[in-house]
Amino acid sequence: MHQTPSRNRTRPQAGHALFACCAVLLTIFCTGCRERTEAPEQIRPVRSVRVGDISPFRGRQFPGRAEALQFADLSFRVSGTLQSLPVRVGGTVEKGEVIAQLDPRDFRVRVRGAEASLARARAELARTANEFERVNEAFRSGAVSEIELVRAREAVNIASATVDAIGAELEAAQDNLTDTTLRAPFSGEIAVRYIENFQDVQPRQPVLRMFDDSRIRFTVFVPEQLMILLAAVEEIRCEFDSFPGIEIPATVDEIGREADDITRTFPITLVLEQPEGIRILAGMTGRAWVHSIRLPDDLPDEFDVTPSAIGADADGARFVWVIDEQRSIATKRPVEVGAMSPYGMRIRGVERGELVATAGAAFLREGQRVRIMETATIEDAVIPVLQSTPVRGRRSE
Repeated sequence: MHQTPSRNRTRPQAGHALFACCAVLLTIFCTGCRERTEAPEQIRPVRSVRVGDISPFRGRQFPGRAEALQFADLSFRVSGTLQSLPVRVGGTVEKGEVIAQLDPRDFRVRVRGAEASLARARAELARTANEFERVNEAFRSGAVSEIELVRAREAVNIASATVDAIGAELEAAQDNLTDTTLRAPFSGEIAVRYIENFQDVQPRQPVLRMFDDSRIRFTVFVPEQLMILLAAVEEIRCEFDSFPGIEIPATVDEIGREADDITRTFPITLVLEQPEGIRILAGMTGRAWVHSIRLPDDLPDEFDVTPSAIGADADGARFVWVIDEQRSIATKRPVEVGAMSPYGMRIRGVERGELVATAGAAFLREGQRVRIMETATIEDAVIPVLQSTPVRGRRSE
């Protein structure tokens, strides 16, 4: 009678314990599922460019080094003993002026020998031609066979070929004689003398280095984000460390088509005239900047972007990724791609001022959250000195 209530009480307790265990396991399982479903979305870092925006050029400076627009290491095409070297380092020479001379005696002998051989070959050609005429007359009268006529014609052909071969040898000997004289290919100054007089010289061995610095070449490196803005540049000016405060106008001469793999910058070659009162020497350092920028009034809604910004669907349709700055989300935008310009690929379909992804665009998807990498990240890696180097007297229009 006393054991029955005890058994009845243990059954509800066991049921409550089992229920509690199941509840705990269910809670853990649901929490794990919720943690898995609530995993944070991957944010893709991208570089971007603001199409049609010319403000990044304002206030920017690009360092560079001056070099002569035209320079050359001069050498002989033949070997010989240097007989005359009348120029000195720093001296000026005119185009066509003799600046070095090899001993020409051996080359003159070769020319005379080739001339004698050519005269002998021409005499042989004349003899065989006369012989052919005699045999041909005899063949018409039946006095000789056809095979003798063929032999006479072959002798003429051989003599003619010999004249051509010796004539080529004479021309080569005359060229070699001419090459014993080294003339200035352009007007300029002598920078280096690599050898001295009476030394033996081999073909292609540098003898002199000369340059023409009446115009200066100045190469700078521009980040890819700014390359598409070069079309709006109206005037560029340079200043050199040796002549502070003197601004020199420059023009764009060459635009590099391939970016550096590390810095992602493009070489831009500027050309400037020597200013009055001073002389810019090769090797002088300085900086260039955009002095004025102008956009045409009737500018069409076409913009230049780097080729890496343009993608293609499976059907070949072209698109770019436009970045929503407020939500940091990438959206695919179909575009029309035009011709290649000096500054990139020309596209239509985006608005002025919109951000278009460049580096990293190949890994984006519709609606993906992105992190826009600062433009200064690339530029500071290339020109860190510029941020603290003011330009004297500079203004931007």
